[in-house]
Amino acid sequence: NASGDVNTISVTGQAQGEVSPDVAYLSLFISSENEDPEKAKKEVDDITTVTYGELEKLGITEENIETTDYNTHEIRNPHYFPGFDEEQKELPEPIVGYRVSNTVKVTIEDLDSVGKVIDAVSGKSNISVHNLNFDLKDKNKAKEEVIESAIENAKEQSETIAKWLGVEVVGVHKVEVRDSVSTFRGMAMSAEAG
Repeated sequence: NASGDVNTISVTGQAQGEVSPDVAYLSLFISSENEDPEKAKKEVDDITTVTYGELEKLGITEENIETTDYNTHEIRNPHYFPGFDEEQKELPEPIVGYRVSNTVKVTIEDLDSVGKVIDAVSGKSNISVHNLNFDLKDKNKAKEEVIESAIENAKEQSETIAKWLGVEVVGVHKVEVRDSVSTFRGMAMSAEAG
């Protein structure tokens, strides 16, 4: 081309892949209330220790059990209600107890044991299951595989078009990667390269 312009063929390569989750993350909330904050703390600590032991019996290793949040809160009793005089509502609400809570994240690598793990911890007083998420340990590997397929798709398209036009592809001018992850019955990944 005498003017120095580059002739280009623009294509959009697409690919998608489906992968099954290989890890589950369970969030447990352990709590206790007592007038004495040390007693509430001791109860939460004792329940946590027993829970860790039960989880380890199910094959969950210690490094896959971690506290993500630990709090002590005052429990106050609002003493102002209709019938009290206005001056009383300015007084601080009296402390009637303390609530201690421990949020524990459990990483479950054996997905067949998720039900057993939930059964082992649910239904007990002072423990509630807050959240269960399924995910991939290595999302980058799955993403890279899908992007590679999208690039291969774009390459095939450009070569087909070049053949039809009687020209040759001599290089790549520009590549954009737009990816998205959708979760339906596991995880599906798609990518476009163009």
